[in-house]
Parts: sequence; structure tokens; C-alpha cells
Amino acid sequence: MAVAFADFVRGLRLEDIPEDVRRIMRRSFLDTIGVAAIGSTTANSAIARRCADALWRSSPDVGSARMLLDGRRVSPAGAAFMGAATIDAIDAHDGSTPARGHAGSAVFPSLLAMVDAQASLGQRLDGRALLTLLAIGYETSYRAGLTQHATCADYHTSGAWTAVGVAAMAARMLDADANILRHAVGIAEYHGPRSQMMRCIDHPTMLRDGVAWGAPSGVTAAYLASMGFTGAPAITIEGEAAAPFWSDLGAAWRIVEHTHYTCHSFWNDRSQQTSPMRPPENAAHRLSPLERHRTPEEVYMVARMTRSTILNILS
Repeated sequence: MAVAFADFVRGLRLEDIPEDVRRIMRRSFLDTIGVAAIGSTTANSAIARRCADALWRSSPDVGSARMLLDGRRVSPAGAAFMGAATIDAIDAHDGSTPARGHAGSAVFPSLLAMVDAQASLGQRLDGRALLTLLAIGYETSYRAGLTQHATCADYHTSGAWTAVGVAAMAARMLDADANILRHAVGIAEYHGPRSQMMRCIDHPTMLRDGVAWGAPSGVTAAYLASMGFTGAPAITIEGEAAAPFWSDLGAAWRIVEHTHYTCHSFWNDRSQQTSPMRPPENAAHRLSPLERHRTPEEVYMVARMTRSTILNILS
């Protein structure tokens, strides 16, 4: 049975989440941490770490979060920024062809940042809550993305609509009421980066898929709303044209309506023609030198970092 947006975000329980959705969330969690480990070796990540440490210091009011694969403590928004920039540096995280982008590259680092910040205040979450929050962040992101693509003339990056999903997830973590939630997603939609995807494709830079700004926009929106800042409504949720994209919320899941291989949606499409894990023969020329050349020592280092990070999170 479909439910209203506020009821979905505020009332979703683990028992409400189908097993196929849970399976995708568990796999994506491990996969995304692996991508983060590789991304942490890039210049994108190094610069993001410096920036977060310099500009996003923590406050005792909201707690502090460790930067992913770094350890230094910054604000939740700073850790979300750095984590998203790190994951987005390597285009190997899961994605959705219908939504034309990636939810996990913003949702995962934002969730880890807020979980760590709340833990620093003595508030800990278990694995059941973690998986439920992931499902909220993913599903809201993809539905907002589908709505935006259908109602906007330009092709915007994942950062534009993951900001909304992150805000919904963060509002649930902050135990926001329906009114605060409504303003949180409205703020995130308005402040989220309406960055043009084709510009970064035509002129490749470190901007990537916009999630480095979408993630902290969503986190910040939830805190702003909880402090009384207003920003409703989110048109991609409440607008008249948005209604068809939310009509079956809770009854159907956009998360599972696409084959999620651990790669960009380009490979997902091609893999239907070849094999699940084999990219096209000419794939190498599409990679940057940094992505193409790895020594055995670097691969071993990344594998150790990934294992250590996963064990640390799960403990």
C-alpha cells in the first residue's frame, strides 16, 4: 500500500523493506566502501580533505565526524562533503539508468558522517537502523531524480537530487516531525547544486557528478530545518507534475527497478550485451591515467584499507 512521503520517511521500519532491497543495500555498502578506498588515493580526495579540515570544523552542538579513510574530525557536513568527493572521484559506484545517476555516492558518506557525529554525542545506531536509513535515502533520491529529469529541460547531476534524499534521511536521524521534514527537503532542493552534467562531460574536471555539494547540502538542510529555518515546499515532491513519481511510494521500490552492477550505468547497459562484469573492449581509453595505471603495491594497499574500514564500521 502506498503511503504519504512524511509517513514513509518517519515511519519506515526494517520489516517494511523487501529482501531484494535489503540485499542491494548490503552489497552497495561494501562496494561503495571499496570505491572510497580507491578514491582516497586521488587528488580529488586529497584536496577535499584539506578543504573540509580548513572550512568545516566541528561543533559540540552537533558532534564531530571522522573524515572517511582519514580520521580527522570535522562537522557532519564537512565529513559528508569529503566522503562524497572521495567516492565520486572514481566512477565505479552503483547507479540507476532511469534516474541517470548515483544515489549511493551521496547517501553513504552522509549517513556515515551523521552516524559518527551522533556517536560522538553518545547516541549510537544499530545495523537495523542503518539499513532503514539507507533505504530512505536511496528511494527518496531516485524518485526525486526521476521527477527532476522529467520536469526540467536540462540534465542535472546526481548532486541536485541526492541532496533531497540525504535531507530526508538526515531528518529521520534527527527525529524531525513532519513539518521540519517538509522544510528540510525543500531547503535541500533549493540549495542543492543544479549543476549541468553535460558541461562536466564536455569539459572534464574534478566537479564530477555534483555529489560533493549535494551531500553536505542535504545534511545542512536537515540541521537548518531543525533549527527553525524554512524552505518548503520541495517541488520535486509536492509539485503537481511530481505526483506520478510518488504515487506508489512504499508499495514499489525504484531501488530495485534497475540492474545494479558495481559500476557506472554505462557499463550496466553494455553488460546486458556481454557479461555482468566485463566492460567493452575499448574501455581503457575512457579511463584517466590515474584510473588506468595501478601498481601491485597500490592494489594491495587499497585492499587492506578497504578491509580495515569495513571492520571498523561494522564494529
